[in-house]
Amino acid sequence: MKRIEGYGPIAEIILAHHERIDGRGYPNGLAGEEIPLAARIISVSDTYDVMTARDSYRRPVPPSEAIAELRRVSGAQLDSRVVEAFIRVLDRRGVTFRHADDADFERELNLERRVRDYAAPRAAAA
Repeated sequence: MKRIEGYGPIAEIILAHHERIDGRGYPNGLAGEEIPLAARIISVSDTYDVMTARDSYRRPVPPSEAIAELRRVSGAQLDSRVVEAFIRVLDRRGVTFRHADDADFERELNLERRVRDYAAPRAAAA
């Protein structure tokens, strides 16, 4: 990614997403705020995804168990602020976490539709 023009910052995020908030991660042993915020966000969502996704070698855990595990490792492995923000988003009505095999990427990437869907209820309420 680093070699593709304009993607250097994304490469840094990808590289840092296995760092741990306590500094015991890899590849560079970054800790706390040294880890880019986007990498900390990806770490939380990736951890949740791994636990709740169907896989050939293990059964997925229910969302409630995955959330309990996120909270258990919060502050050591994962950024506690990001964990709680992620859980708040999951708790919102109508918000679902879909795995890659369940997602409709064409629909998700349709930015015009997403903006329209977001704005319509707010305009109606005004």
